[in-house]
Amino acid sequence: STIGARRPSRRWYFAEGRTGKNIETWLLIANPRKAPVWVTAFFMPGKGKRVIKRFKVAGSSRKALRVKSVRGLKSAETPVVLKSPKPIVVERSSYFKFTKRVGGFNSIGASRLSKNWYFAEGFTGPGFENRLLVFNPKKKPTKFKVTLSKSNGSQVSRTYKLGSRRRREIILNRIVSGTEFGIKVHSPAKVVAERTIYFNSAGRSGAHSTVGSPRLYKKWFFAESASGSRIAEFLTLHNPESRKVTVTLTFFPEGSSATTKKTYTLNAKSRKTISVASASGLGTGKAFGMGVSATRRIVAERVMYFDYSGNYGLENWTGGHATIGTPKSSKLWYFSEGFSE
Repeated sequence: STIGARRPSRRWYFAEGRTGKNIETWLLIANPRKAPVWVTAFFMPGKGKRVIKRFKVAGSSRKALRVKSVRGLKSAETPVVLKSPKPIVVERSSYFKFTKRVGGFNSIGASRLSKNWYFAEGFTGPGFENRLLVFNPKKKPTKFKVTLSKSNGSQVSRTYKLGSRRRREIILNRIVSGTEFGIKVHSPAKVVAERTIYFNSAGRSGAHSTVGSPRLYKKWFFAESASGSRIAEFLTLHNPESRKVTVTLTFFPEGSSATTKKTYTLNAKSRKTISVASASGLGTGKAFGMGVSATRRIVAERVMYFDYSGNYGLENWTGGHATIGTPKSSKLWYFSEGFSE
C-alpha cells in the first residue's frame, strides 16, 4: 500500500531496492500523456558505479521494469534515479522470501531531494527488523544524522558518512532494541530516505516500506482504514520538536456522514502509537477514512497488519503495510502500480 502522487514529475528517487535469488523488485512507470516518452534509469549499486537503462513508455500506458533483468543487476542492492523529459509517475514494488518471512512491500518514490526526512513509524520489538536507507545521488560525499525519538521523550542520535552516488543502510535494531520510535534524518546535502521493516510476529510475517516526508505538517489524511477481528491498525505520530502538541483525529465512516473525533496529547520529542479501532469507536468490520489535525507540525503514518482468509477462503493470508499520509487533498491523484488477475 502507498499514498498516491498529487502530480507527475520529471525525476523520481528511490533509496530502497534489492535483487537476488529470493527477492524480486519492479519499477512501475506510468505515462499519463498521450505521446510516448523515453525514460532513463540510473541505478547505483555501490562504489560510485552507475548502471544505465533507457526505455520507452507508450502514451497513456504503464511499463513494468523487472530490475534483475537489467544487465549487472541480477543480484544487487541498488537505489535508483529515474529521469524523463516529460512528467511521469513511478512506484517500486518488491516481493521476497527469506529469514522465515514471506511478503511484499511497495512505495511511491520521492519526486525531490531534501535535507530533512521524517518518519512516524519505527519499532524494534521481537520479530521486527527495522532498516533505514539513505541515498546520496550526487557526485560529492556527505554525511547525515539520524535521531530516534522514543515514546517517553528521550532521543538517541547517530551520525554517518555517505559517499557519492551511494546508499547507506542502517539497521536500527543495533541502535535501540525492544522499543518504538519516530525517525528524523538530517543531512547538510539533499538526499532521499526510506524505511523498510521486516516482521514475523503474532502469526504474521511480511514487510512494509515507505518513503519519508521531507516536511512536517499540521494536517494529515488517510483514505485507507479498517477495523476487524483479524486486522490490527495503528496510527503513529511523531513530534520531533521541543513543544508538546494537541492532536485531534477525525474518522469518516464509509457510507455515512456521521464523523467521530478523538483528541490526544503528543509530548515534545516523542512518538505516540494509537490503536485505530479503539480510537474510532466505530466497532468491528468497518471501513473509514481518517484525518489528523495538530496544533503544531508533526508527521503521521498508518500501519496495518492483517490475518484473514483469501482466495475465496482457500488460503490464509498474513502480512502488513504502511504508508506516510498526505498533508492535503487534491483534485488529481496518480498511481503507477495496479494489477488484477
